[in-house]
This record gives sequence, C-alpha cells and structure tokens, in this order.
Amino acid sequence: MSNQPSSHHSSNQSPSRGFFRSAIKEWGRKWARRKWRRQLKKAQVNRTGLLANIGQAAWQNGIRVAGSDTVWETLTTLSGQSGTVPAATHAAQSALQDKTVAYQEAEKQWNGKLQGASADILSKKQAYDELHRAILAQHEADRTTRSRLEAIQREVESLRGNESTAAISDHTQDPERQIAAREQERHKLVDYLTQVDSYLNSVQPQLATLQEQLEQASAHEQQLSEQKKAELTDLGQGIRALEQQLKGLSSQQNELSGKTGNLIRELGQLIVNEGSDAPALLESLGLLRAHDDEMRRLEETLASSREESSQMPRGTMAKFFLTIVGVPVFFFIFIFGGLTAFHMWQSWFEMQSIQSGIKSALQPSISPYLNHPLKNNPAYRLADRLAAARDKGDEKAAKNTLLDICKKIHLGIYTIDNKQILAGAERNDKDFYLYDFQRGILARSYIDRNVTGMPAHNRLIAKLVFKTDQNNTFDQAFRELLAERYQDAVAHPDRPENFLPLLIDGLARHEVTPHSLGELTSRSIDQLDVDDIQSFLIFLDFFVPAPPEHEVRSTVGSFSLSTPVYASSLCDKIAGKEAKSYWEKGSSLLPDFMEKLPGKAVGVAAKGLGNSMSVLGVLGDILILRGIQLEIRPAGGLVISLPHTNKSRMDDSLPTYQFTAVATFQCEVSAEVAKCGWLVGKSIPENGPLQNVEITWDFSPQIGKRVAFHDADEFIANTRMLTNENGKAAVTLRAMPCPAQDGTLWKDDFHKVTASGRFVSAQIPSPLSSLGGPVSTAISMLPGFYEIVTGGRKAYSTLDVNYHENEPGNEQY
Repeated sequence: MSNQPSSHHSSNQSPSRGFFRSAIKEWGRKWARRKWRRQLKKAQVNRTGLLANIGQAAWQNGIRVAGSDTVWETLTTLSGQSGTVPAATHAAQSALQDKTVAYQEAEKQWNGKLQGASADILSKKQAYDELHRAILAQHEADRTTRSRLEAIQREVESLRGNESTAAISDHTQDPERQIAAREQERHKLVDYLTQVDSYLNSVQPQLATLQEQLEQASAHEQQLSEQKKAELTDLGQGIRALEQQLKGLSSQQNELSGKTGNLIRELGQLIVNEGSDAPALLESLGLLRAHDDEMRRLEETLASSREESSQMPRGTMAKFFLTIVGVPVFFFIFIFGGLTAFHMWQSWFEMQSIQSGIKSALQPSISPYLNHPLKNNPAYRLADRLAAARDKGDEKAAKNTLLDICKKIHLGIYTIDNKQILAGAERNDKDFYLYDFQRGILARSYIDRNVTGMPAHNRLIAKLVFKTDQNNTFDQAFRELLAERYQDAVAHPDRPENFLPLLIDGLARHEVTPHSLGELTSRSIDQLDVDDIQSFLIFLDFFVPAPPEHEVRSTVGSFSLSTPVYASSLCDKIAGKEAKSYWEKGSSLLPDFMEKLPGKAVGVAAKGLGNSMSVLGVLGDILILRGIQLEIRPAGGLVISLPHTNKSRMDDSLPTYQFTAVATFQCEVSAEVAKCGWLVGKSIPENGPLQNVEITWDFSPQIGKRVAFHDADEFIANTRMLTNENGKAAVTLRAMPCPAQDGTLWKDDFHKVTASGRFVSAQIPSPLSSLGGPVSTAISMLPGFYEIVTGGRKAYSTLDVNYHENEPGNEQY
C-alpha cells in the first residue's frame, strides 16, 4: 500500500518532465549542429586554398606525378598567353591618357576661340543697339515734334477765329502776339525736323554696316562651333575605342586567371591522390592532412548529434512549441487585435473631429494692410466687396457695389436716355450725376485690373485740370495733399464727407502692391498704383462741383453749369430726392495746396480749377476713354522650342511665332448721344476694334540670343506700330537653332511680354471724334491730352523659350 502512491505520482509527472527535458536538449543539439555546419562550410573553402598552395608549390618546383602531364601542358600554354595581356593593357592605358590630354587641350583652345568670338559679337551688338536706340530716340523726337506742329496749327486756327478767340480769352488778350509766337515756334520745329531727317539718312549706311558685321561675327562663331564639334567628336570616338579595348583586355585577364587557378587546384588534388615525398611539398601536405582530420571529426560529431535527435519521441518538439509558444501567441494576438481595433476606432474618431475643426477654422490669409482699426467702417467694407468681385471676375457684383457707393454719397445714376437708376442729391440735369454706362466702364476696368502709376495719374491731373507742366513738383505736392486728406478722414471716420478718402484708401490696400494713403510720401513711387475707380473718386472728392443744398438749380462759385435749354418733358426725369451730397469736400484743401506750386503755375492752376465746365469735360472724356481695352493674343503666352537644325541664325526659313495686340472699345451703350446732363452733346463711340492705336512692345529680359525679331532691319517697326482696321498689331519672332542639339539638360528662358497702347495726336488729332463723338473745347486746346489719358493701358503675356544644353564640364557646341 505504501508503494502505490509513489507509483501513481511517478506515472503522472515523469512524462511532463521528460517532454520538456527532451525538447530543451534538442534545442541545444540544433544550435550546436548549426555551428558545426558553419565550421564545415568554412573548412571546405580553406581546403580549396590548401590544394591551391600545394599545386602552386608543385608548379613552381617542377614536381610532376602520374596523370599531371595534361595539366602541365595547359598551364604552360596559359602562362604564355598571360604574359601578352598585361603588356597590351599597359599600352592601351598609355594611349588613353595621351588621347585624354589631347582632348582637354583641344577643348581648352576651342573654348578660348569661342569666347573671343562671343566677345566680338557682344561688342558689335552693343554698337548696333546703341545706334538703334539713337535712331529710336530721333524717331520719338520726330513724332513728338510733328504732334506739336499739328497742335500749333490748331491753336493758330483757333486764335484767328472769333469763337476760338473767345474760348481762349483767359490765356491772353493779344491774339496777334500769340500767333506770331506760334509761327516762330513752328519755324524752329520745321528746322529741327530737317536736322532729324538729315541725321536719320546719314546713319542708315552705318547701321547697315553694323548689321553686316554682326551677321559675319555670328556666322564666324557658328563656324567655330561646328569645327570644335567635329574635332572633339573625333577625339571622343578615339577615347571611347580605347576604353572599350581596355574593357576587353580586363575580361581576358580575368578569364585567364580563373582557368589558371582551376588548373593549379587540379594539380594539387592529383599530388594528394598520388602522393609525393618531395621536400618542397611536405609542409603543405601536412597542413592538408591535419585539416582533413579536423573535418572528419566535425562530420562524425554532426552525425552523432543527428542520431540522438532521431531517437527522440515523435511529436516532442511540436508539443513543446504549442505549449511554450502557441498559447502566449494566441493570447498576444487576441489582446493586440483588440487594442488595435480600439486605436483604429479612436484615430478615426479624432480624425473626423480634426477635419471638422479644420473646415470651420481655415480662413484665407489676411494681408496686414487689411487688418486695421477701421476695417469694419462701411467704406472699407465696400472696398472689400469690390476686391472680392475682382478676385472672382464678377463684373455684375462690382457694378452693384458701385451702386452702393453712389448711394452712400448721394450721387445719382441715370441711363443715357434719362432713366433713373439711383436718385441722388441732383435737382435737375444741370447738376452732376453718373451715367450708368460709365458705371459699367469703371466696373469692367476694375475687374480687368487696369491701373496707372501714381506719377502718371498725377501728371494727368496737373496737365488737364491745373494746366501746369511742373510735373515733379505737382506729383510730390498732390501726394502730400492726398495723405493730408486721409489723415483728416481717419480723425473723424464717421462723418459722411470723409467716406470718399477712406474708400480710396481701402482700394489702395487691395492693390497688387498694397499700401495706405498715409504712405504716399514715404513709399517708393514705383510701388504706388491708382485704379480707375480710385481716379474717379479723387476727381469727385477734389474737383467735381457738388449741388448746393436745397436749391433747384446748381451753381459752383461764380461759374454756372449752364447747358442748352431743353423741353421740360425731355430732361425733367433727372431729379433726386436727397437733401445734400457728400463729395467735393477735399476742395477746401486746394487753396493751401496751390500755394506750393512754383511761380506762375499758381495763377494758371487757379484759372484751370475755376472753370468747372472744363473739369467736367476732362472727366467725361477720361471716363469714355477708360472703355478702351487692350489684350495680347495668345493670352496664356507662347512656348517656343528651339529647333534642332544646322541652319544659320539669319536663315529666314527658321520657325516663326507671333504675338498679337488687340485694341477695342467696349461700352454698354454705343453710337448714342447724351441729350441731357453734363455730358450733353457728346456721342458715345461705337463698340469694336480701334485703328491707329500705337502699340509699344517690350520683352523683359530682352530677346535676341535665343529668339529674335524676324525682320531685324525694321527695328522700330518691330517694337512700335499702329493697329490695323481690325484693331490688331502683331510682332513676329524667329526661333534660333538649339545651342546643344545633343545636350542632356533641358533649359527654359522666361520673358514677360508687355504691349502698351495709346492714341498719338500726331496720327489721330481727335481720338474721340474718330471714335464717333466730339471732344470738349477745353480738351481740344490741350496738346498731348490723348497720350496722357490713354498711355496707361497695358496688356501682359509670357514667353517661354526652351532648349537643350550640355551638363557643366562637357563640351559645348
């Protein structure tokens, strides 16, 4: 009885202990066998080396054994061949070095020649361009002089007529003296034109000579490039042939070395098999025998370990793996899978929250100029609306915003046939109001981003309103005036009369180069632009007469805005309902401003400013001329890929490309005549193309190296031309041959293309008349008016020239 429990306990526990003990021992045996197999593999490699040592010793000492004659004969043959390969390799390497040095020297010499040729081309091109600019300047002087001659002719005719004499009575009381002075000026200008013509005729041969020299220099450079390419190509082919030869010799040497090594080991194995007592081989054979004994011991040990593993009970390792590894892995997978699923759900939930927050939080970046204390003032909010309409290209939204602006200042809006759009402070048709087609012109101009530089805009006011030529002084003083008006408005932003300067400032903060009116005297003038809406608002705030309060008929100072008398049924629709207007408040600053003008300019400016009809005539014609649109086709720009050809740069058959400028007049109403109001008697031009608009082309950076004007002899015609009857003027470019047809680098040269359009009084004395309507008497007496007003119209496009180049350090052809 006492032995049974012990027997029972042994039968339940010993299989478990044997199972684990056997599995652990088997893991030890497996680890040891892995180590022994690695040692055997390394021993096999070492034995091959020992055989090679035995064979090499036998070869060097001339030891032969039975069956080794064939090996000896083959080794003797290979030994003779291996002696010729190194000699050939050395000769090829020496030749390659010589060829490489010759290539580098030739490339250096050709580069020096090409640099000299390029410097020669540059000097000749500079001389050619300098003469071109001189000719262009003389043509400009000729055009300006002829424009002045025509203006003098009109002024003389006006002075000789009774009506014209009355129109200009504010300029002088002695018409005869004025006529004599203009005749004297005319004779001087005619003499000057004769000198200009003589100069232009005298420089034509010189220009032709420079053109011929430039072409010859370019042809010489092309010839040098082709010669360089030919010589370097020959040298390069020789270098590549030698490199290919060296590659073959290297392969041949490797093949001989492999065959020799195999035969040496074969000779060593024959000596081991046959045995040898040669003293030179005793040490090597002893090392091989010791090595083979160690390999046999490892093989016996490995076989014994495998025998022990084969006697282990079946399934021992499977049970051990399932018990020790399988169960923990199962629980790990279960726990990890649950955690992973939880984290995936948590990440998805957080991502949804983040995306929801991003959608609600993301706002467009705000310019620092738009974040200011008065940003919620109605004037600035209306400026924001205009800018938003421009960003969307929404002309209708811009027109609606202009309507709200006019409502703020009580400025009425009427159609050209007197239909009321908005009732303002006007009492009848003799007061100032806005025509609806002018609202459309201003909206479209703003959407198209038509702007004028601040100096050019102030020059327009100086010429047309103040009738002074002191442009620089006027520009500085007027910018100070605008800044002063703005500061006054900022001090009292809630006053209705300060709405306009705040609105002008709000629009300035949305320009491409944003600024504030408070910076007009501190910022660079190149960074200051004025859009057409700002220009109109400036006229309103300073120069346009406002209707007096509670009066039926309007007067401004001592000047009556009288117009022809109409039947009451024709113009009586023009009647507002507001008690007062909120423009012309800036005019109170003008007396102090005019004191800053030098000398006689003060008196002239006072006369020009005092004539209210003249101011309204100027404004009317300016607003009409704002309907002139200019664009470049193709609007998206050109992409020119330089051709792979051996043609000369001067070959007219090279590919050509065109930029076309299109000038048109666009207005909601056309070919109509205003019968009521301050624009009475003026006809609106017809919509359509504009002929004889002067187009000036500019490419930045300048073209000439990769692309050039197709007709290089007509330099002036290429850069300055008149539109045809379809309103078009085209410039043709010729693509030069690709500089590196075999190059691996793809390069791009980008150019900005600008077309500036303007009416020129030398060609078109009365642009508005030519468009279909008369100009005001005040404007017709101002030479250069059309150039001043229309000179700001610009269109932009791009030019992308792409071509191949060689990588730096490689030959350039």
